[in-house]
Amino acid sequence: MRLPKRTQQLERVIDAIGEIEPDIDHVIIGGDFNSFFMKDKRVFNTLMDNEGYKNITPDDEHTATSVFGIIKSRLDYIYCKGCQYVSSGIGSESDASDHHTVHSVVKLLD
Repeated sequence: MRLPKRTQQLERVIDAIGEIEPDIDHVIIGGDFNSFFMKDKRVFNTLMDNEGYKNITPDDEHTATSVFGIIKSRLDYIYCKGCQYVSSGIGSESDASDHHTVHSVVKLLD
């Protein structure tokens, strides 16, 4: 799926949260954003930043198993709104998925 379609899907998620819970202060959105290229990452981070979300996943690690042992992709992200980043990490490879586990610890802001 091309970047514009994935961006549109993310915008729909943000809109749906606002429609369901318009007065909510704390939101966490995470998942596989299929961001194979730096341009994808910049687009998603800019969109989320403009909506008040912060990227709270480690920037220096890949989140999917490597392709042919060469290409190591960072596909999975966690964004939060109304939260303060405490820590995060990426788990080791597993037979359960082609993605690693991704976790973040946050403190909810008042």
